[in-house]
Amino acid sequence: MELCEMEKIQIEKMVDSLLDLFGYSKEDQYVDIVEFTKKMGFTVGNADLDENEDGFLLISQDRRVIAVNSDRPMEWKRFIIAHEFSHFILHYVLSDDFKNPTQESVLLHRENKKGRNESENDADYFAAALLMPRKTFKKQYEKYKSEGLDDNVIYFHLATIFSVPLESAKRRVNEIKELDDQK
Repeated sequence: MELCEMEKIQIEKMVDSLLDLFGYSKEDQYVDIVEFTKKMGFTVGNADLDENEDGFLLISQDRRVIAVNSDRPMEWKRFIIAHEFSHFILHYVLSDDFKNPTQESVLLHRENKKGRNESENDADYFAAALLMPRKTFKKQYEKYKSEGLDDNVIYFHLATIFSVPLESAKRRVNEIKELDDQK
């Protein structure tokens, strides 16, 4: 199920607020997701996981852990960390469970496929917005476009600058175009 325009705009605003809160400027192109999540009280690390598992989020009263499959490339690890953090914000902090201090531990797994269900798609969108902030990403895209670069070359440059998987950079370009077209 696709996110509607309003949900996407809400996520974009939420991400902008979080980035502002933790000292990222509108000019920053690279979000250090490990440092960012540490500021939010998380421990982040590699884990020996099955091939079909990218990572997981563990939340208990006294611990916040994000673990990523140690076999994944760095760009994917960054996206997985942002994705799992997104679950924390979208499906835990914004839920009533977060307000209940006696809650049992929460464990969310992520499989290595896109488009499984609404909460996974929401987390993917949030992760993309966090790692590729709309304004700086769009500015960089437009710069390359004005230089006459081919779209595939642009996607490669964006993926490199923002240290994300190539597929994520390409999808983010399309997401931002769709949002801009809605205006």
